Amino acid sequence: MDRANISADLIAKAASLSGRPRAILADIGCGDGKLGPLVASKRAGFTYRGFDLHPQRKGITPFDLRKDKLEDRYDVIALLGVLEYISDLQSVLRHLRDHCSFLVVSHVSNRVGMSADEMAKLNWTTVLSKGAFSSELTKAGFSIVEDRTTTNGQTVIWLCEVDGQQGLEA
Repeated sequence: MDRANISADLIAKAASLSGRPRAILADIGCGDGKLGPLVASKRAGFTYRGFDLHPQRKGITPFDLRKDKLEDRYDVIALLGVLEYISDLQSVLRHLRDHCSFLVVSHVSNRVGMSADEMAKLNWTTVLSKGAFSSELTKAGFSIVEDRTTTNGQTVIWLCEVDGQQGLEA
């Protein structure tokens, strides 16, 4: 829940930065959609749209980030606990960049050096340090607004803005 609470705070901050009274949030890899009520509790005006490889409730759109493409544009896209499963980060990040103004993304950054067996047990393909993941975000065309680390020190959550968005009116 720590990761979700931090993410909800950063999403609310993105809503404030966007200047839009009712922003649209795409939560990719949402599972059961628990981030939606957390964001709502922050009094951030969002329309929530959940996507997941294996939707866990009605109203969640089936979506495989490795092969499906977003059709719409969103004010904020959230990806929590997703990119560890993606080997082609740049392709995915650039696709997301073209469909949002802000990105809130988490990555387990304190497990660098995991053995291949450990990664295989989790079905992870990518584990990067905080600095290496930050570089991937920048290379994909995002500016890092803020990052926070969970209390256990394992996961970093970034709030990013698409380069060139700062100062623009929504």
